[in-house]
Amino acid sequence: EEGVGMIRKRKTDDGDVRKYTEKRWISPSSDEKVPLVSKSGTKPKGAGTGGTAWSHILAISIRKSIQIIRDWRILLFIMFTPAFQMTLFFIAIGPDPKHLNFAIVNQDQGIAMNTPYYFNLGDKIVDQLGQGNIMSLHNFSSLPTAISETRAGNEWGALYMTPNFTTASIARFNDGANSDPQTQYDSTMHLYLDMSNYQITILLQEKMLQAFQSVAASVNVSVDIVKVEQAVYGSQTVKFLNFIAPGMIGIIAFAHSIGITAVSFVREKLDGTMDRIYAAGVSSVSIVMGHFLMYIFVILIQMAILIIITVFAFKVTVEGDIIYVIIILLLLGLVGMSLGLLISAGARQETEAVQLSLSAYFPALLMSGVLWPIEAVPTWISWLSYSLPTTWACNALRSVMIRGWGITYPQIWKAILIIFGWAMG
Repeated sequence: EEGVGMIRKRKTDDGDVRKYTEKRWISPSSDEKVPLVSKSGTKPKGAGTGGTAWSHILAISIRKSIQIIRDWRILLFIMFTPAFQMTLFFIAIGPDPKHLNFAIVNQDQGIAMNTPYYFNLGDKIVDQLGQGNIMSLHNFSSLPTAISETRAGNEWGALYMTPNFTTASIARFNDGANSDPQTQYDSTMHLYLDMSNYQITILLQEKMLQAFQSVAASVNVSVDIVKVEQAVYGSQTVKFLNFIAPGMIGIIAFAHSIGITAVSFVREKLDGTMDRIYAAGVSSVSIVMGHFLMYIFVILIQMAILIIITVFAFKVTVEGDIIYVIIILLLLGLVGMSLGLLISAGARQETEAVQLSLSAYFPALLMSGVLWPIEAVPTWISWLSYSLPTTWACNALRSVMIRGWGITYPQIWKAILIIFGWAMG
């Protein structure tokens, strides 16, 4: 049988039995063989004693690289799955919903002002709502019918304006707080919304406010009591995508760093490769560092693809120095690799490794402020959020990409030090 430095016997033509030493091989496939270590028959200095032999580290790294390169499907999966997920994120999350069915019950009769001039405030508001492709307006003659359609799920809500809407609005503007309750009721835009979807509800309310403000401005009436001045950071047109994109880049990098390493040791333990590596005199430190050396190049390629897609394909601005984005992502990838190798070393089956990976990924996704501001996390469990490296990474990425901060800001250098500590720990 094959073995590292094993002594074999064979007979020569003259009948003599001679001994020889054969190099050890492992077989990733039936027709291809990769040398396990660079030397055979001898025990390198430091091997098997917990030391590190750089020849072993390089050999293991090369062996893992060849195994991945040989299977082009796995190679494509490792390299482009993060990019594919990031692309889906930009396509599905961030843009405003379109063609939202909405019921309109506009009974406003308008008012004749300086005949023949006719002014109908309700019609002008409906015209404003119909601009763009966010809302698809459907006119109804009665409010009960519109509400019934909303309850049936055919409409996202209904807007009702009374027959005296224009007249009452002018009277309310003139009388102010002294207007009677009926005038206040008639001059109000009554919304009946399906609030089962929070984001759509907020969007519809914002659309109504913008429509009313636009109509008021057209008749030289200002209803803006709060004016938002030039933004200190970001812009006045900022969207939810700008908030979530930096965090998603970090969490995707972290998750795939765990995924590509979580099952690496498990497979080698199951097929006996790990036993043969130890039999060759390779130390545990050399094995781990060999895996790190190979996977670090994979992480670098993944990071480069993610940044290219984010910045160039989907035009997400990076106000600060992009080198800080690369450093943070690389360190976060090292943390993910370390966690993945730890999971792989402790798991006995591949299913265990996958389950443990998911148990590490979802807390990081939910508790790191990626999807929602971390300030909303209850105080009694906020310690968990601030103990995660992904929390510091997401905050630092937002500060660099949106605020333009650099290493001189505590939020940046503290984050780098904490993530580095996690990677080295």
